[in-house]
Amino acid sequence: VQLPDETWALGPADREGLARALRSGTPGVFGAPPAPPAPVWWRVIQVLVVALLALPLLLLATIVVPLRYGVANGQLHVRSPVGRRRFDIGGASARVVDRARIGWRVLGMSMPGAWLGLFRVEGQSTHVWATRRTGPAVLLEGARRVLVTPADPQALLADLQASGAR
Repeated sequence: VQLPDETWALGPADREGLARALRSGTPGVFGAPPAPPAPVWWRVIQVLVVALLALPLLLLATIVVPLRYGVANGQLHVRSPVGRRRFDIGGASARVVDRARIGWRVLGMSMPGAWLGLFRVEGQSTHVWATRRTGPAVLLEGARRVLVTPADPQALLADLQASGAR
């Protein structure tokens, strides 16, 4: 294709195959040449943009999908914005902790209104699924150490004890 003061060459990856097909009059399908790979810096920018867009959605999810706790089938069930978790109750001890304080994060996330993951509590690694950082909570110590902050800690404690917790 030629335009005034410009020359463009358009063609497929197999130029010789296209030329043979044109000379012989045989039909053929010829694709465009493969696109060059994107530079690494462009991929990094794409990942950062996705992460920045996902953060507000995750914050909104903590408002729309609050933490919920329940006891059924010998397990403590926790529903959170990032999914559902179950913790075995059998043989575990459960108690209400009046002044639970969530320490530093080992693995997980913390944001206004939600602390989810593995944190240090009372000097030990603890699975935390909480809506507040301090205050009354229920601590379940068994195969895993779990801290939750239900609206009514005494009611959850009674449910845990009825399902086999000490």
